[in-house]
Amino acid sequence: MRTKKYRLWAAAALALTVTGFSACLKSDNPEPSRPKVNYVFLNASTYAPGIDIYNNGTKLTTNAPFKIGQYSDYYTFRGTQEFIFKKGGADSTLGSIVATFDSLQIYTIVMYGEQPQFRAVRNDFTNADGSKLNVRFYQLSPNSGPVDFYLDGKKIDSSHYYDGNQLRSDFTALNPGNFGTSKLTVKVAGQDSVLAETTSPKWSFQTGGVYTIYYIGLRGATGDNAPAVNNVISYF
Repeated sequence: MRTKKYRLWAAAALALTVTGFSACLKSDNPEPSRPKVNYVFLNASTYAPGIDIYNNGTKLTTNAPFKIGQYSDYYTFRGTQEFIFKKGGADSTLGSIVATFDSLQIYTIVMYGEQPQFRAVRNDFTNADGSKLNVRFYQLSPNSGPVDFYLDGKKIDSSHYYDGNQLRSDFTALNPGNFGTSKLTVKVAGQDSVLAETTSPKWSFQTGGVYTIYYIGLRGATGDNAPAVNNVISYF
């Protein structure tokens, strides 16, 4: 059962759609109600072969490698976990995360960069507000320079440089009455030049919701690596 802190957003919480993983953790028959650790995996890397993900030796991406823009939820039990990231369809290790993860927490595990790097961020809800729209921004396009983020035509984050190893863990609470259509736009910082835009984000913005808005791809690229902006729910 979630703590009171987490129930604050229960009305707005949504279950993530699994896009890359074949299954979550196997059932724990002796202790089925044991508190779990929740994760969101987000691939923002332009690495063309995609990425295969292993947890404690078990391959999670059994259907296909994780490609840019894909995301998935996952859970484990608390304690030390090893995540190994390999070249899609091969046995070449790209990196790993070995850490102790706390139960009743949500972590965002991000893959980013042309030569992929990996980071686990514990979502910090300290500044989030159940009566507001809670967001944070990840600029993960390595060649775009600083950008401005817009929500429904209103600038809500300015001159945001490539995040790399500085992914923020907390969120900014916004007045939900200021936003309506949920259009996401990224522009060159201080200019009116649109780099990416969507009027159909993956998750509709709701009062009390907690979201990560991310910008990915390569400026000037087409196809899979074309610049794109979207969101993922960060509380569920």
